[in-house]
Amino acid sequence: MSSDVEQEVRQEDGKPVLKNRYAVERELGRGGMSVVYLAHDRKLLNKPVVVKMLLEKQNQNEWVRKKFMQEMEALARIDHPGIISILDYGDLPNGTQYLVMQYVEGRTLRDTIPEGGMEMSRASNFIRQIGQALSAAHGKGVWHRDLKPENIMISTLAGGEEHVKLIDFGI
Repeated sequence: MSSDVEQEVRQEDGKPVLKNRYAVERELGRGGMSVVYLAHDRKLLNKPVVVKMLLEKQNQNEWVRKKFMQEMEALARIDHPGIISILDYGDLPNGTQYLVMQYVEGRTLRDTIPEGGMEMSRASNFIRQIGQALSAAHGKGVWHRDLKPENIMISTLAGGEEHVKLIDFGI
């Protein structure tokens, strides 16, 4: 085993640290293919990041592994403020693939929509931003395969402006 792989994961205070860099804090969510964790990038002043890993049973499926890498490669081609950024990737010693992505502080669109609906001007602002992000992705030959309110993050910028960020393009 190479020293790079041996250093891929170690424990610190009972929590995993990937690449001696990404300190995993807690699980944020999971789906049928992967699990997502909040982590901190120790080389960038503990900046919060997201680590997405294939579930163990999915990691055994070569087709899923290929699709996971295609998601990473697709997102790496897009540079748009409305689309999540890929920062790093790797494999755990057991072969499990993972992606390190930008962390978006905010709420999902699902959690943002008030009971009874939202004002037309606010909704149209979100729709415009989502359209611009999708257009940028389509311009690079990338389609979002899992577009739903849970995969659209809304963050509030200084001054109160709301910003849309598309996440989880789907395997």
